Amino acid sequence: VARLYRALSASDAVPRALQLRNLAIGGETSTSMIAGGQLAAAVDAIGSAQPPVVLVTLDIGGNDLLGLLRTEACTADPLGAECLQLLAQTLAEFETNYRHILTELTDALDEGARDATLSLRRRELGGAGDERHHHLRR
Repeated sequence: VARLYRALSASDAVPRALQLRNLAIGGETSTSMIAGGQLAAAVDAIGSAQPPVVLVTLDIGGNDLLGLLRTEACTADPLGAECLQLLAQTLAEFETNYRHILTELTDALDEGARDATLSLRRRELGGAGDERHHHLRR
């Protein structure tokens, strides 16, 4: 986050960011992001920012899956039927939460920062350095 902000706060940066508001919470899951107030704080920050927000980044989901490693079913047999059922439930819950999060963020940006970019970061399950960035809107 700090490196990105340094790059976007340079005098020749496009878009140029004048300040940083980091709302990240370590260990957050998509469920806790919604229920714990982080999503509401992000929506409020977007709506009240002056000058308007230029970039919102979202990196969520890894901790949803990491929670499976703490279950007895997946610790005992990661390829077993019980663990695979938990995985399916976790993925379904994440999809519902992710759609909700994206809807809330894009609605807030549409109202308060129409020119902002929402950048999504997704880590692949294949390895630590394998990640993808997507720009949902500009």
